[in-house]
Amino acid sequence: MKGVVFFLCVVVVLLSGMVTYQLQNGRQAHAAICAMETDIQIRRDQSVAFLKEHPSGIVSPVTHAIIITHEQIQQGIDNQNSLLSAMKHSGLNCGRKLDGG
Repeated sequence: MKGVVFFLCVVVVLLSGMVTYQLQNGRQAHAAICAMETDIQIRRDQSVAFLKEHPSGIVSPVTHAIIITHEQIQQGIDNQNSLLSAMKHSGLNCGRKLDGG
């Protein structure tokens, strides 16, 4: 009987160590995903502001040719909004509001 109790104690200690390890990994993953979400929001907001100031897109200062079109920048913004929306609807909670635009 003492052997069974000892074995169960060892199992409990091992399982608690595994649970602690998994919780720690989960917290690290959550923090990394939230950092990504913040970065995407910032980049999206900067792209929106840039597009308002440069409605033609990115123009070469030498040739005055359009290097990156308005549509290409808008497509990037739309993709960022889709990603932010997917993160919001996944249940991700980073303590910030994802407004999607």
